[in-house]
Amino acid sequence: MRATLHIVALAALASAGMAPAEDAAADFPAGWCDVKLGTATRTTGECMCKHDCAGPRCERQQGFVWYAYAKCPTCRCVEKSAAAAAADEPPPAADDDDGGAGADGATD
Repeated sequence: MRATLHIVALAALASAGMAPAEDAAADFPAGWCDVKLGTATRTTGECMCKHDCAGPRCERQQGFVWYAYAKCPTCRCVEKSAAAAAADEPPPAADDDDGGAGADGATD
């Protein structure tokens, strides 16, 4: 039991000294991921879009939208599309301007 704890502790110490992963996006051109519309990932070279993505290789999974610059240099993050924005809006409220009168015109 005690030997197992020592092994676990040594493994934790060894992994704590590991160097961070290389910046996968270091060679990409400046502005490849617009900071107003997306967030670049350092380790995978992907741009996580805040709203939507335009381009042939955009990925959409589990509520996220992103693209990998290495696979799609023409992709870019864009504002939410009109169709998506309309889908997010609540339905319009019923217009009830009869002053509280029912279908027969009588009030309660």
